Amino acid sequence: MQVRETHGSWVFLAGERAYKLKKPLTLPFLDYSTRERRHAACAEEVRVNRELAGDIYLGVGSVLARGRRGVRIGAEADPEALDYVVVMRRYDERHTLASLLSAGAPLEEGLQALAEALVDFHQRAARVSGIRAPREQCAVRVLRNVGELLALCERPQLAARVAALARFSAAFLRARAALIGARARAGAIRELHGDLRADHVLFDPAGLRIVDRIEFDRSLRELDVADELAFLLVDLKSRGAHALAHRLLEAYKRAGGDAGPAELIAFYECFRALVSAKVALLRASQLTGAAAGDRRRVAERWIARAERSAWRARAPLVIVVCGLPAAGKSSLVARLRRASGLPVLASDLLRKRMAGLPPQARAPLELYSPQRSLSVYSKLGEEARRALEADGGALVDATCRRAAERAAFLEALGSDAPMLFVECRAPAAVLLARARRRERDPERLSDAGAAVVAQELASFEPMDEIAAAAHLSIRSDRPLSAQLAAVQCAIDLRLEALRRGPAIDAPARSRRR
Repeated sequence: MQVRETHGSWVFLAGERAYKLKKPLTLPFLDYSTRERRHAACAEEVRVNRELAGDIYLGVGSVLARGRRGVRIGAEADPEALDYVVVMRRYDERHTLASLLSAGAPLEEGLQALAEALVDFHQRAARVSGIRAPREQCAVRVLRNVGELLALCERPQLAARVAALARFSAAFLRARAALIGARARAGAIRELHGDLRADHVLFDPAGLRIVDRIEFDRSLRELDVADELAFLLVDLKSRGAHALAHRLLEAYKRAGGDAGPAELIAFYECFRALVSAKVALLRASQLTGAAAGDRRRVAERWIARAERSAWRARAPLVIVVCGLPAAGKSSLVARLRRASGLPVLASDLLRKRMAGLPPQARAPLELYSPQRSLSVYSKLGEEARRALEADGGALVDATCRRAAERAAFLEALGSDAPMLFVECRAPAAVLLARARRRERDPERLSDAGAAVVAQELASFEPMDEIAAAAHLSIRSDRPLSAQLAAVQCAIDLRLEALRRGPAIDAPARSRRR
């Protein structure tokens, strides 16, 4: 006899059979507290799994006393039943997608078959009709999960990260309310699997099977198909199979599946990563010692995965980190790069590249003439536009000292591009001290020393023409973690406005014309 244990069940493996016994417990999202509830859950599990894995789910059995030494499995209707189990045909766990990934097995053919099977299942699945407020219903489900996760977070720092993801989720749902409503009206919300993970995809010798469809709450199966697919994609990415996840998504689209836009998939990946974090912490609460610690570390990895997905869901977005030389722009850009994965475009490097100079070379003064600078910022805008199209956005590291330079950048980028100017500011003494330290660094890329900083302090043109929703001013002498949090918070609070409004105020555009 072998035993597998999850947060909600024990599975006993014996010979050619597996017996799944529900734990007598109540969790925020399920209730197995009575024998009658467990019996009903077993029957429902067999029923809902018949479509995708009918030959594996054989029926419901009763647990009967066997003298004083143990129990035996009997007929479901036996009046002496102590409890109930789902009776399953035992399958070889080496054939699951998760195990095949770990073994490095070739998966191209299986991936195509999986994509086609998912599209077929999703298109046949019953539509969920009568949804009057799809955004609100989605918000309730997403934020309820966050609340359940917060209740399990013992460390304040971890709880703060989850709370920040809750803020992002609410902002995304406000900004994308029209998209979510349109998908509901188009029939994208259907009664699906609800727990589509690599452990549950089985490349059985008898054919592809998908097991463990959620039975305890029908509403958890009533999903946007993008939500269901995102669960499997983020699970693959958590196992290091990023390329495989991309190929599965593309195969799903080629087979006719409606996955929705990239930012919607990323949003649901964030949500599903938080669901997995919650499950890991629930399991940790049932364990002790090293095993509990391992589950808590798994939860933290899932939260980190959710944070990366949240950045992808904020796209498309261009973030311009600007301000005086030595204001800490490059340090903040590097931190944003690690958090978001967005490509970085730097005006200093571009200026030298356009002049045919290597990055470490000192640029002559004529490269900083007003006319040369306008050319650099126009080219920077072009590159940012290409990054927006190819990668969903970019991080731009540039001083943006003059309104004319900012205008050249925005004209080349395009007025409808969602963007945020983050202006780094610090006391003059801090800027000068940083510039002097930088002058002593032979590896520096910037040409701006203390003399340049002193000059720029008096000549930097205020960013009055930038719309309030697209302009964030931060103190760059604060810790980088605080600066990153400020940028994330500003984007989330302004996400809807960034999608709707131009970066330049109308009066300012009129004045320039």
